[in-house]
Amino acid sequence: MPLALLQELIVKESLDLSPQANREELIETLWDAYEEDKREKEQLNNLITRIEEAKFALFDGEAYSYRETVKEIVLPESYDETMVSLILRDPNWAFVYWDVKSSVYNELSQEYGFKGLILRVFDSTKPHLTSADQSSFFSISLENTSGSQYINLPEQGRFYMVELRGQLLEKESRLLSRSRFIFAPSDRRSYELAPGKEGENQKKMLELSGINFCEATRGKVEQDQKRRIPQRIGDMDDL
Repeated sequence: MPLALLQELIVKESLDLSPQANREELIETLWDAYEEDKREKEQLNNLITRIEEAKFALFDGEAYSYRETVKEIVLPESYDETMVSLILRDPNWAFVYWDVKSSVYNELSQEYGFKGLILRVFDSTKPHLTSADQSSFFSISLENTSGSQYINLPEQGRFYMVELRGQLLEKESRLLSRSRFIFAPSDRRSYELAPGKEGENQKKMLELSGINFCEATRGKVEQDQKRRIPQRIGDMDDL
């Protein structure tokens, strides 16, 4: 390799060497610099490799064996508290779940004429019971001290509330817990979107939404509601 090229490499690599150095000194200096650079790259590669190995070590057999020791969490059937909660699913159905504290149920069951637990379902035009609403309800008998069930809502555009009660022979049932009020909205078209009132864009949106099918089947649904659709049992997974 020409001497001029060796000197150019010395300058390029920023090596400290006298301009009067001979050819052998230039080659030796460049070789030492090359070897040092090679060692630094190997050290860096080794460091990167160790970092990658540490990351993938999270997925080795030890980690998996740890996960296998974690036990499945099973929720209890009862939390031993007296409560009832009502959740709206859609304008026609609500979901209710309840629980009764064991000590409360044991005391109640010892009373004369105890006939079991019931849900009393009220509906109102306001989010509270008026004097007229006190006698407007229907009851559902319960078999368990804790559980869940769907309730059909006979009318839309009204508020609903559920009471959990203990039924007693020859006595007024005893109130155990009361849910909050929920509102069942109307599922009919608004006046602005009634037939003959909508524009072309609104007609297309109604067709895409499938509301025409809903209107066609509404008569059957309302007839079913008048016959009081039987209340059906369900659980939280169906919500």
